[in-house]
Amino acid sequence: MSVAVKKKSESCADVDHQAQPAEEQFGFEPTIISQADWDFMMEVLENPPKPSERLRAARAKYSRYKG
Repeated sequence: MSVAVKKKSESCADVDHQAQPAEEQFGFEPTIISQADWDFMMEVLENPPKPSERLRAARAKYSRYKG
């Protein structure tokens, strides 16, 4: 069994495991979104809405289940 050892002088670009396109690596193409959608998504991630009553109830139910 042969094991490839990376020499200090080799960069990652010299190694055989180059990055593959998403459709080859994961089996689907990446999703492309508009700048407005990206901005909205970042805003929600940075400032999430307060949890609703249904979400709080679901969390409580999960906590009771999980113990």
